[in-house]
Amino acid sequence: MYYSICNIQRKKVIEHGRFTSTGKFEITGTEIVIEPHGTPLFTEAETTTGICKSCREGWEVEGSLFASQAERERATKVKP
Repeated sequence: MYYSICNIQRKKVIEHGRFTSTGKFEITGTEIVIEPHGTPLFTEAETTTGICKSCREGWEVEGSLFASQAERERATKVKP
């Protein structure tokens, strides 16, 4: 099976808001969702495993974290 996007589950923070009359973005609320990372895959190693290089290397940033420890282990145990 070949994959076109990364399928590792991530916990993402989504900010909702609106633009004010002065052109500034005003945040009206935030939401935490768990969904696939969704990064496009290009190399043969990525398309056969369904895991992007960033997830394999354990990359995380505030607002895009692994959904669970099990997902982190599933991503980082795969070698290119």
